Amino acid sequence: LEEPPAHFQHQESDPIMIAHSSGTTGIPKAVLLQHRPFFHGVRYRLSVPSTGGAERILSALPHSHNCAMAYVMLALLCGNHVFILSDHSGDNLAKAIKSFSPSMVVAFPQTYVEFTEVPLVKEDARSVSYWFNGGDAAHEQHIRYLVNLGNHFDGSNHIPGSIFIDGMGSSEMGFSLFRNAHTKESSNYDRCVGSTVPWAEAAIIGPDDQVIGPGIVGRLGVKAYSVTSGYWNNSVLTHRSIVCGFWLTGDLAYRDEANRFYHVDRTPDLVTGIDGPLYTLATEEFLLKMLPFIADCSVIAIDDPQNTGYQVGLALVRLREQKSDLPADNANLLAHLNSELIVKGLPTLAAARISKPEDIPLGTTGKVLKRLLRKKFRDYLRTNDHGLLDHFNRNQGQQSEIQI
Repeated sequence: LEEPPAHFQHQESDPIMIAHSSGTTGIPKAVLLQHRPFFHGVRYRLSVPSTGGAERILSALPHSHNCAMAYVMLALLCGNHVFILSDHSGDNLAKAIKSFSPSMVVAFPQTYVEFTEVPLVKEDARSVSYWFNGGDAAHEQHIRYLVNLGNHFDGSNHIPGSIFIDGMGSSEMGFSLFRNAHTKESSNYDRCVGSTVPWAEAAIIGPDDQVIGPGIVGRLGVKAYSVTSGYWNNSVLTHRSIVCGFWLTGDLAYRDEANRFYHVDRTPDLVTGIDGPLYTLATEEFLLKMLPFIADCSVIAIDDPQNTGYQVGLALVRLREQKSDLPADNANLLAHLNSELIVKGLPTLAAARISKPEDIPLGTTGKVLKRLLRKKFRDYLRTNDHGLLDHFNRNQGQQSEIQI
């Protein structure tokens, strides 16, 4: 018999996957992932002592996403039981939690948004110790709901309430490079994504392509061994994505004095208003926190017909059906939203629209495709008589540098 061929020997830089980006800022890009860098995050997790609570993993991540692949590999290498969902809806997640009794759930934010709206007996989620969120930062409103479910082990006792690990990442990062763990006692919210994992570095890059200090919004850049080497067959975009040695993630953020990072927007989603910027993600986060009747909210930039070259904000709001104090119409909704924003000193919105789930297009990772919403609603103020723009987006008082 002939000798079998030798096993193929992977080199560290060998391409092993072309992953897709989420498509929130444009057509999904082909992200190149290489052999050793892609496994770097998994190796790191294997080296960290286990605290318990990840023995039975329920994954509601899209199968084709590199985050899902990394978690399945990690679970198998640790000998954990894994249950993988194809239907990532909140209702299906609730059914799977009840039947599988996971100790850990991993999902993207939209699944958690829907899950918080499912009528749930608290006992159904008693097995859950950890919730892991990948991709975008999760909302405080939804995190506070989840950490009141389940229980976790502190090394000697079982403590009522679970732990929510917010792990901001992207296909380009190759792994979730930021961590912010929440419990029932947490107070570090306002879209804080925490600090980087030990083997990563992050910085805020200013308009002059220089690293800037704390308290100022700029472009988020990361350095880590897991970060992609570039976009497949697109060297121009690859080189434009690297500034000061940092990979630009496409996010706007700032850091505090403790080097914790706060995610305020995606770069293309910023509303360039006549009186300054309106950060859509930070605005959504604030409104969700202050107004319990909001189930979900998407703020987008649309043209200001009275100011060529400037934009105003439109909020597409999904209401909680079980609430009794719901706004009666779009005008009433806008009044509710702007009254809260004015008190906080934040830029106001020019329009608001009560929306249904089918009105909001989502990508494969559950992120809202704002590029499609901007295209759909760009002439919204020209075709609808709202009696607006007399004072909306004309802020009372000076805006802060951070704008949150």
